[in-house]
Amino acid sequence: MDNLIKHGNKDLIFKGQDNNEIYYCFFRKHWVSIIKNIVYLVILSVISILIILYINEIKTFIYSSRENKIIFFIAYIALTIKFHKVFYKILNFFINTGIITNLRIVENQKTLFIINIHESIRMDVITH
Repeated sequence: MDNLIKHGNKDLIFKGQDNNEIYYCFFRKHWVSIIKNIVYLVILSVISILIILYINEIKTFIYSSRENKIIFFIAYIALTIKFHKVFYKILNFFINTGIITNLRIVENQKTLFIINIHESIRMDVITH
């Protein structure tokens, strides 16, 4: 409790919080913004299940010629990359948040690797 008295609200709830700033809530974008990625995820999952179900036919297709092996390898790599992109975008949906305080609205844009951007706009700018 003594720490709270000495430092006020500074960095209490989120990094960058001012001493006289009161935290109200956080928010994310609407879930509709990731519907496209969810549809891609369902389609890719169905394709993966079909590959597992028809693995014997695929094996005979692959072993029939060298070109078929190359085609399957390229398709496999493309499917893997698309899966990773979809999961990455869905995860970023949950990582990117906004915070509403009595003084400002703060938007946190993050990714797993490089981007870590904090933007804010003061409430008095919004109301005037």
